[in-house]
Amino acid sequence: MGRFDISSLRVGLMCSALLSGCALTPDYERPVLDVPVAYHVDSEQSSTLEQGESIANLAWWQVFEDAQLQGLIRSALAENKDIGVALSRVAQASYQLTSTRANQYPFIDITAGAARSRQSEFLMPGASIEESFSVMGNLSFELDLWRKLSRSTESARASLLASEAVQRHVALSIVANVASAYMLLLDLDERLLIARHTVDSRQASLGIIQARFDGGVTPELDVNQAQIELAVAEVAIATFQREIAQTENALAILLGRNPGPINRGLSLKEQQLLPEIPTGLPSELLQRRPD
Repeated sequence: MGRFDISSLRVGLMCSALLSGCALTPDYERPVLDVPVAYHVDSEQSSTLEQGESIANLAWWQVFEDAQLQGLIRSALAENKDIGVALSRVAQASYQLTSTRANQYPFIDITAGAARSRQSEFLMPGASIEESFSVMGNLSFELDLWRKLSRSTESARASLLASEAVQRHVALSIVANVASAYMLLLDLDERLLIARHTVDSRQASLGIIQARFDGGVTPELDVNQAQIELAVAEVAIATFQREIAQTENALAILLGRNPGPINRGLSLKEQQLLPEIPTGLPSELLQRRPD
């Protein structure tokens, strides 16, 4: 009886030790951060900060008022192949999450069968034909003792969130690149316009200096200097035209189009400036951190 009690005690201790180590990792608990709800600011900014308004909350179409730029961004988001890859990753992660959750529930398996047999006359004279039918059910359920399935669900959920974050990052990158290329295009247009005005001005200046040289008032050195300045301005026009074509081609790639000219909307001077960011910001900004 004593040996039996000791053996039972050992078995019980071993089972307790195994069950106590089932959880592989502890549950994640979000740390509590001791941060103020709002920062101390002037009364003029209090109404804005109480609403938690920030440029980070504004959509791109609320920042850029250029209808042409808005159309280019919509086209880029619809046609860019990277968005499709990001969406497929989200769909794949969602399917993985659904499959993982399904594994945490019981699985029922029902099988049915029929058999027909007859004993040999040589072994058993007068044997008869026998028929048999069977229906079997199997109920299996993997107990989540080691929290393997729960951790798999959390991993799948993390993959889903990561894929969604990738999608948002790709979309944001496309919007930023399209907007940057478009603004660069408008800047080059302004530079090209200035270069053309410079050429016109230097041509007029060269004409005046040439007339003064013909009248014997100005030396030939001044004529040569004016000719050089005119040539430099003409080279600047060709340079800006080449840079405009390159920028249009880069923007066409983002739009999924063949290289070609890009229509403009508002000029660079007419573009809406970004709103001013207040000096005091709410603690809600912590929720926008990627980590």
